[in-house]
Amino acid sequence: MAAPTSSALETDDRFPSGPWKGYFLQRSLGDAKREMELHLSFINGRAMGTGRDGVGSFSLVGRYELDSGKVWLMKKYARHDVFYTGYAERKGIWGTWEIPSVDRDGFRIWPKGAGEGDEQTQRREENPSSVTFDDEPIESDTLSGAAEKETVFSP
Repeated sequence: MAAPTSSALETDDRFPSGPWKGYFLQRSLGDAKREMELHLSFINGRAMGTGRDGVGSFSLVGRYELDSGKVWLMKKYARHDVFYTGYAERKGIWGTWEIPSVDRDGFRIWPKGAGEGDEQTQRREENPSSVTFDDEPIESDTLSGAAEKETVFSP
């Protein structure tokens, strides 16, 4: 697939394409934070990218809404998928991740150079289960418009 042109990239400053960083919490394993590096592209309500963390390399596909700021991502490792539901604000995206029937906790990602956050983010980390969204199934097709669909988030 050809790289998107800069004119096609999202112009809303909550969704800058390029390098991002962040972390996910996984307190069930006793880890406070697991850092991750990402490269994300946001185009016409679709999100895609790649990254790596302590688990391994992954790809990301999903969608976002400008009006509500809601974000749904599926992180695909070689052996399993992780579903992310969050909310974008000017300092990044925060919310919860889930491996259905296995584990669930909080996450936060932000564009490199944007800083790590504020007190409100800390409160969200302490109680990620209080973050709720309408967990609706969504479909993601490739940015080239291919007909093949894949489920990105399913409650």
